[in-house]
Amino acid sequence: MLGNIKAAFVRESSFRYDANFKLTVLILHTIMKIIFLLQISIVHTIAQPIIWRSNFNVSNEGQFLASVKKVEMVKFNTCNS
Repeated sequence: MLGNIKAAFVRESSFRYDANFKLTVLILHTIMKIIFLLQISIVHTIAQPIIWRSNFNVSNEGQFLASVKKVEMVKFNTCNS
């Protein structure tokens, strides 16, 4: 009996079901787009400066090591002369 009631309900409200389904899909798609754009903006505002900072530190470390090598070369040259 429940199956007959359900089938009759679906037959009578099939147009409303399709319209509601399309509206639901549209709303969910819009929400997913908004979440995706928020994720992109969060990555650019939080993660990107961290990446830049880590790259900056790596370059500073390289410059520091290069300056240490220059100092060692200068010390070695002054000791020999």
